[in-house]
Amino acid sequence: MWCLDVRVLFTPLGELGHVNPLVGICQRLVRDGHRVGVHCRRNFAAQLARAGVDAEWFGEVTEGGEMTPQRLAARMRDPRWLKHWYGHALATTEPEISAIEATVRAFRPDVMAVDPLNAAAAIVAERVRLPWAALSTNFAAARPADWNCPFLEVGGRAVESLHDLAATRGVALRLAGTDAVSPWFNTLFTTEVFAPRPAANDYSHYVGPARVEGARGDEPPFPWERLDDRPLIYVASGAGQSLAFDAEQLRHIARGVDPDAVTMVIAAQSLVDDAAFRAAVPPRIIVTGYAPQRRLLERAAAAVIHGGVNSVNECLDVGCPMLVLPLGKEQPLQAELARRAGVGVALDPIAMTDDDCRAALRRLLEHDAHRNAARAIRDSYRATDSTSLVCAGLEALAAGRRPDSPVQGA
Repeated sequence: MWCLDVRVLFTPLGELGHVNPLVGICQRLVRDGHRVGVHCRRNFAAQLARAGVDAEWFGEVTEGGEMTPQRLAARMRDPRWLKHWYGHALATTEPEISAIEATVRAFRPDVMAVDPLNAAAAIVAERVRLPWAALSTNFAAARPADWNCPFLEVGGRAVESLHDLAATRGVALRLAGTDAVSPWFNTLFTTEVFAPRPAANDYSHYVGPARVEGARGDEPPFPWERLDDRPLIYVASGAGQSLAFDAEQLRHIARGVDPDAVTMVIAAQSLVDDAAFRAAVPPRIIVTGYAPQRRLLERAAAAVIHGGVNSVNECLDVGCPMLVLPLGKEQPLQAELARRAGVGVALDPIAMTDDDCRAALRRLLEHDAHRNAARAIRDSYRATDSTSLVCAGLEALAAGRRPDSPVQGA
């Protein structure tokens, strides 16, 4: 049954990597006559407005920490520090639960769209008996059973404490690794061609990559006139809000190519104004702060990325092979999935050398295997419509219906 004026409350974590996958869904909901609310510790309302989404914004806005993205990436390798990070970043505390409850009372949603890392929002939805979808902006639910990394291992232990916190609110919370699992509707923004379904995951709908309709609202200007017919290598470590390549890592990457034989674009985030870094980069390399990544990847022969889900998916969506240099968080998982799928090469960004980068980029540029594998996944991605699938699921929940099981016979 078609429902008008469904109120959907989104509860992403406060980073672009957790917000950008939701933009296209918000666009479609608004276009179809529904109302969108967002509870988040950073306010991305201006970006959503540029993307055509008029959202009601809730939540106490907090500034980022004093640690630079480069320093944070270095700290991510310390398991003891990771435990502390989980407690701060996920903010599953009594005050945050109370803040989300206040938003629910103010916005009166019919359904909630929850980042499964945001267990506070899942607890609230369960406590007030609202149907909720878990829209995963990470691939933790696709982790192969024979593989793990410190971030997911420490995270899985850290979130176990949430069982007790949920119990104080009269809620029994289902957790799978780092994620809260919805009894209603769970999604992963990929396909099983790229990330085969683990035997333990009978709950995730593999809906394909997140998409937008037109502008996403964060597209910066770019000197397109500097591109030519040489092969393009695009280098970026996300939006630079959380983790980012440091100057030495970017220099290794830049020294791994002949700047006369290829065009290299480096989205250097805050390092764009670092005079020492700029001086060490050959002048033919294009250095910018933040780049229109999706459009550049459409022209790229290869990409060098940190392994964030959005960057991996945007490479796969156009069939672009990748060199993955995981900095932390769950990025080693994406690097491993890319390696297993044959769509790229993974290196340790701490230990890599100029020669390592040169050899990896040569493999991507001169051999067809990685590009052919990436194009096969591109084809599986293009056969999906994640926006329609997710919006239909949210509308079904608002009408009191659960979507069908993602696994036949379950």
